[in-house]
Formats: sequence, structure tokens, C-alpha cells
Amino acid sequence: MLSEQFKQALPILKKIEEAGFQAYFVGGAVRDLIIGREVNDVDIATSALPQEVKGIFPKTVDVGIEHGTILVIHNGEGYEITTFRTEKGYEDFRRPSEVSFVRNLEEDLQRRDFTINAIAMNANGEFVDPFNGLEDIEQKVIRTVGSADERFQEDALRMMRAIRFQSQLGFTMDKTCREGLENNAALLEHIAIERKLQEFEKLLLGEYVSIYWADFLSLKLSDYLPGIKRNRELLKLFHTFRLSHLTITERWTLLFYCLKIDDPSTLLKQWKASNKRIKDCRLLLQVFYQRLQRDWTDYDLYNVELPTILSIEKLMNSIGNSYFSKKDIEERIDTLAIKNGDLLAVTGKDLQAWANKKGGPWIKECLELIEKEILSRNLPNEKDAIEKWVMNEWLHRSNNN
Repeated sequence: MLSEQFKQALPILKKIEEAGFQAYFVGGAVRDLIIGREVNDVDIATSALPQEVKGIFPKTVDVGIEHGTILVIHNGEGYEITTFRTEKGYEDFRRPSEVSFVRNLEEDLQRRDFTINAIAMNANGEFVDPFNGLEDIEQKVIRTVGSADERFQEDALRMMRAIRFQSQLGFTMDKTCREGLENNAALLEHIAIERKLQEFEKLLLGEYVSIYWADFLSLKLSDYLPGIKRNRELLKLFHTFRLSHLTITERWTLLFYCLKIDDPSTLLKQWKASNKRIKDCRLLLQVFYQRLQRDWTDYDLYNVELPTILSIEKLMNSIGNSYFSKKDIEERIDTLAIKNGDLLAVTGKDLQAWANKKGGPWIKECLELIEKEILSRNLPNEKDAIEKWVMNEWLHRSNNN
């Protein structure tokens, strides 16, 4: 049964066919439909040339016309339609130096990476499968279309995709695919780190990553990824964790935990991760190490945002340590003497007036001490009481220092 994404795109196939051309659904969407996985974007291949496609549809965008791809806008949605093509001369181990448009579907499918991705489906839901991809899906095998050496030399990132598909689908590479990967692993050096990062994170998020993690570490290909080659023994621990419920940031954090890294910034910069990823991982790792040493204090629960606290508890559960549920944490937070800084009865201006001092770092330090005293229930969150504490306790301490 076709998913909603295919049903919405069916009018496009039929319109191309009505114009006298062939049109098929192709690629990962067809594979996922067969497997029963969630289908996201659908891709369409056609015998119509790019200019012919543009003549069929009123609203199009030239997103990659030199490679035969036109974006067709239909009912507010965009669909990439690519002309059947052959490719030659992958001089940079990524992009073909020559693209030729053809009218034959099998020639187009022959250029694809793996047999499971070289299945086409027509508007009637019938499959065209010249390379036995359906059988490989049934057998849960990852096999290249034709020579593995040729496919990996055309685009070296396909080797990362093979490992990623193991992690995502639970399929296993066949012997020739694995041999081709080992023979050509060094070609991965030619691939931009950003593209490798994208595949590596998909691998980390795979449903079967725990099963295939040791296999990934055993491959030569992992030598060409930052932080892997010299740390294989440490990284073996990763597959022992419960990972299914973790986000990508949480999984990265466990990798750094395996590597015994205090600050992940250097390694993530080698991966050219985003500044947000670096910031999020640094925070999570720092708080995780703190949590491994002790339970949450009231000041921790006040100072650390709830999503971060819940992520930490997920990590504790993942490595097999005792952990608090979301309900436990929320009940603890409800008992805090003060929930956030906006509820503090005083401001920095109050402190300046009482101490008769100019602004400076001392204000932040004093406010933090006040918060700790209130959270420890040594001081009520009342302006008069806080003023008395500042004048009698804090100023006395600071003057003595």
C-alpha cells in the first residue's frame, strides 16, 4: 500500500506519462516503502529531458539542471524530478565530470550505489528491479550495483553509506562490498569532513548501531575519521550502552565519555561540527561528569535547565547507573525554595544601594551566594532579610578578604 507521500506525488508521474514520457519513483523512498520504514521525501526519475519537464509543469525551479534535476512545485510541495542519466569520470571521488541524459531506465539504475537503492516503482505500484534489490532486501544484504571497487571509486562517501545502512536497516554488507570498502578506504581522505559528519551522525542514530558498532571499528575506513583510529579500544564500550532513546547530542556525549575527554571542543572542531553542537555537547558532558560524582543538589536543580537534567538522567540510565525519572525530578523542583532568578526578591541595583559600591563582578557573586543561601533554606526570599544578610554577613566577609 502506498504511503501518503507517494499518493500526493502520483499526479506528477501521471502527468509526465500523459505527455508521452516514462516516470518512476526511485531511490531510498522505494526501498523504505518495501521495508516498511517511514518514507520522507520521494524522488522521481523520468525519460523526459529537463527542458521537456519544464514544458510539462507550470511551476519549476532549476535546482540542478546540469545534472538533470528540476524541482517541480505541486500543491505547495516541491518534488525533485531527474532525467535518466549515465555518469563518467569521477575525478574528485565525488562528482561525475560527465553526465549524459538517456531514455532508458535500466541505464539510470545502473549508476546507483547499492541494489537496495536501485529499484524503481511505477504509478501502479509495480517494481522494476534489474539488479535483484528486492531479493537483497529480503535477505537483508547490502550489495553494490556491479563492481564494488568501481562504485566506491566513483564516490568514496558510498563506503560511509554502506556502514550507515547497516546501522539504520540492520542489513549486512556482502563479501564483495566489504572487500571493496577495505580496498578503497583511503579514498575517504578526499571527501569533505562535513559530508562524512552527516553520514557518521546518521550511523550513530541508527536503530542497529549497537549491533554493528564493533564491525565499524574493525574497518580500515574508520582510520580516516577524527578521533577513531587511536581510540578503538576505548570506543568499544559504546555498543554496550542502551542507546535507543538517546538524541544525537546525547550519543556524542557518550562517545566522549568513552574517550575520557573533558572538553569535546577540539574533536568536534576536527569534525567541523556546528557551534551549537559543540556548545550543547560541552554543557552536557560537563554536567554528566558532575552527576556521576553525586546526586543533584537543590542548587543544581535551580541552576541547570530541565531539558539538560532530563538528558543527564537518560545518560545515567543508558550506562546502567541508577537514575531519576522525569516525575522524580519535577517533584524535586517543585519543592525548591526558589524556582528561578526572576523570583529573587532583590536585584543588583539593591545590592549596589546597600553596599554603596559601583557595579562589577561582585554583584553576580553576591547574587549567587544569596541564591545558594535561599535554596539551602538558611535565608528566606524576603527583601528585608536579604538586606540584613548582605550587610551583616556578605559585606563582613568581603571586607575581611
